[in-house]
Amino acid sequence: MYKKLFFILALLLSIRLINNPLKALPLPVSAQESVQITAEVLYNNLNVRAEPTTRAEILSRLQMGDVVNVDGYRYVRWYLWVHIVKPDAGLVGWVRAEYIEVSQADWRQYVQEISIADSLYAPLQTMTQNYPVDVYSDPVGQYWRTQPVTGQLPPNSPVTVHGIATINYFQGGFVYVTQNEGNLEGWVYGYELNWSAAFGDIYYFSEYVADNLPVLTNYYVDYYPFEYSIDNPIIEVQGQVLAYVNITSGLHLRVEPNLNAVILESLDNRTILAVHGRTSNENDAWAYVTVVTTGQNGWVYDPATASPQYIRYPEGFERTTLPILVPIATPEILPSVEPATSLNGSTNRLIGLRNVPYFWVYNDFSQLLSTGTPLQILGRNMNSTWFKVVVNGEDGWLPIQSLNIEGDFNRLPILALNDGSYDNSRFE
Repeated sequence: MYKKLFFILALLLSIRLINNPLKALPLPVSAQESVQITAEVLYNNLNVRAEPTTRAEILSRLQMGDVVNVDGYRYVRWYLWVHIVKPDAGLVGWVRAEYIEVSQADWRQYVQEISIADSLYAPLQTMTQNYPVDVYSDPVGQYWRTQPVTGQLPPNSPVTVHGIATINYFQGGFVYVTQNEGNLEGWVYGYELNWSAAFGDIYYFSEYVADNLPVLTNYYVDYYPFEYSIDNPIIEVQGQVLAYVNITSGLHLRVEPNLNAVILESLDNRTILAVHGRTSNENDAWAYVTVVTTGQNGWVYDPATASPQYIRYPEGFERTTLPILVPIATPEILPSVEPATSLNGSTNRLIGLRNVPYFWVYNDFSQLLSTGTPLQILGRNMNSTWFKVVVNGEDGWLPIQSLNIEGDFNRLPILALNDGSYDNSRFE
């Protein structure tokens, strides 16, 4: 009988330890077989940091094409950090996942989820707002006010904050607290705490506050990953090359190439332009363009040394190759380049086929393509950094650095109003 009672008590204790995020993080997924996971660096000068945060010390920098071993990962807020080892350099540290290409689509099954060091994320001391704050047993995202309350913290009650809960690894708003002057503990809405005790001038819950908290648990909901769509999916090449307005304040389209000329249109940022030529290759040059959406011709200012560029040309395109035009209202222009409906190509590295034109935590690839895989290239994003391809009967997106392309890819249609960033809402 005593043995049975002891077993029941031990079982209850183990359940509490697992369910309490302060006592134990979820156990890492164990490797079912021994698999060495590697990754290739996609960009030059990739920072390797001592801890999974951009505030941590930079230990070294990796270059495009470097290969490293992967032995762990950690989600910090919505960022996925990967723990890497480069044996030949004696380097061990952390890099962000979107800057590397891991060798297997299911790589997280074979490495550990590494807990965040206590030294990096010490518990924060703060207090509630000047009204009672409800405490919940679970962080439940947007439906939190419909859930039963397990307790209530008094106004201006001092608490210790231990971490945050996320929804699909996005900032969910809930933090886990323990009452300093009492026994109450649980999840509270971050916006109902006064954060100035921990962050000085920062009073309200913010991304900066969340970035200083470890992720204790994550809730997955199937509606959340970004769905990528655009209103106008095909923009055929016109002029000599397609480019776009790349300045937040926009550009004026003028009758002649000077600042005193009549303004025909005010062009918003990201307006697609067919570029026919320029007045010169000097810094004060102007470009003669057609606005793709309206068909209006005119001149826009295109200084060579502007930062950022007023007009963003495709990746690798040299504006100095454009024809030099006479600076008059209606210059004589060359015929438009011949559009291409598709080009042949192949992969030049091990790469994952993605369903959207950007790297992102949720954007796990649908299939892994080996080096030399033949494919058909259908189109590109607006600055030719990503290409839509068909391979093995499936379409998807690949970054330019992973492709060998046969022919001039600037003749392909634009199929995505996106510049390679994950936040597509800015470009739709």
